[in-house]
Amino acid sequence: KIEETFLKKILGTYIKDEKGKKHPICFECQRRFKNKQAILEKLVSIYPEISSQIGGTLQDSVFVFIASSEKHYRQIVGTDFPRWSQGLASPTRNIIILKSPRILPEYADPDKIAIHELTHILLNKAVKNNPVPRWFNEGLAVYYSGEKKFASSSLISKALISKSIIPLDEIEAVLKFHQDKAQLAYQESYTAVRFLFEHFGSQSVKKIIFKFSQGKSLDQALQETIGLDGYDFEHEWFQYIKKKYRWHFLLDFDVYLWIFMLIIFLIGFLAMRRRNKLTLKRWKQEEDQEELW
Repeated sequence: KIEETFLKKILGTYIKDEKGKKHPICFECQRRFKNKQAILEKLVSIYPEISSQIGGTLQDSVFVFIASSEKHYRQIVGTDFPRWSQGLASPTRNIIILKSPRILPEYADPDKIAIHELTHILLNKAVKNNPVPRWFNEGLAVYYSGEKKFASSSLISKALISKSIIPLDEIEAVLKFHQDKAQLAYQESYTAVRFLFEHFGSQSVKKIIFKFSQGKSLDQALQETIGLDGYDFEHEWFQYIKKKYRWHFLLDFDVYLWIFMLIIFLIGFLAMRRRNKLTLKRWKQEEDQEELW
């Protein structure tokens, strides 16, 4: 839940140009934010593309608010929201909350995080506020944002080897996951949506979204669009990631090699140290015996 006093400051306040036209995206931040214009331009430029592909349109402006510090971010999004989060969208209120780049990890891209959150809002408009599976929602957001940490297969490959793939329906609770499990959930969500695009096409994805807008369940939406229910779709997706990503963990071979070499070095060092101690002990015993003679 977004803190109510914050909402009162910006809701209902639209920025207009000289012709009196409302902007689709508006920014609000307490401090000067050098990337503000770049992010604003990126969102405004990509909005028509995402809107046309998923069917969601904005009737009112979307407000993007930049939190200048972690404390400020927590004051807005609440203490229950996961610490690993980098942004939040409130689709029913047309609000996006982003962390300032100053408090984001190095790998994070503010532009892509903003696109991710905008996709959530547009999807909500497209489905007319009807429920959407979390994996589909997050997967679509990553698909359009292209966030490298999530649009990858690094953790999926390891999860396949360790047999720890998260069932798609369990991703519904992703906001309660610890960071590593959440990252795996986002990667799975992305690959599930990518699988839909690659094997059934963008029109099928748009049709599934339309079915959600009619209040259809996941099983109904999938069955009526691609001829698979949720169980069969998940089975096909699992075979897809198993074939495509199973051995991707070997891409980190150089990392594992250095770890292996370090372990071998430590074992050798400890073995040499023990041998030296035993040698010194033996020499001392021999010296003691000579003194007795």
